[in-house]
This record gives sequence, structure tokens and C-alpha cells, in this order.
Amino acid sequence: MSPMEYWGRYEYTDDKSNKFWEIEPRLDGMADVRWGRIGSEGKSQVVARDIALSRARQKLSKGYQMVEDFSNRKVAKKKPANTKKKTNKPKTNMWDELAKAGNGD
Repeated sequence: MSPMEYWGRYEYTDDKSNKFWEIEPRLDGMADVRWGRIGSEGKSQVVARDIALSRARQKLSKGYQMVEDFSNRKVAKKKPANTKKKTNKPKTNMWDELAKAGNGD
């Protein structure tokens, strides 16, 4: 299988288990991985693509079945975790601002 063929949702169900596992590529060379019980939001993690692909192969060998193929999806552009712009402004609080403005006498 080519790496793109592994992008998707996998499920595993038996008498004791009802689990899912998903792998989706990102533009930054990483992959979003999500897993948990079917019907739940599950947990998620960002991992390197080669690690995610290795895990997908492991899931297939354990009996997981692909139920949804993501290989034709457009890759969503993910923002970095810290998107705040840093400024060099000193921090002030409301009381400092009122003191600078005067007391109005």
C-alpha cells in the first residue's frame, strides 16, 4: 500500500472491544491521530507521519478494518499551537492607567 492509502478511519469490534483509530495528514509533515471507543470523541495526538503510518500498519495487523478512506480529502492547513503575536509593549493594569490619567480634581 502507498502511504496515502493508509489515511482513514479504522474500527475494531469484537465481544470485548468497540474501538476506532484515525490517521489524517497535515501540511506541516505531521499527522493527526485520533482513537477511542466508537461513539466517543476519543483522544488525539499529533505525531510524525512515519510514526502514524507505522501505527496504521500495526492496526491492520491486529484486525482493524478501514471503514472510511481519507486519501482523497484535501489536507487541512493547521495553525501552530501558539498563534499569539508577541509585542514589546510593557504590561500595565487598570490601576496604573487610572493613576496616569489623574484623579479628575
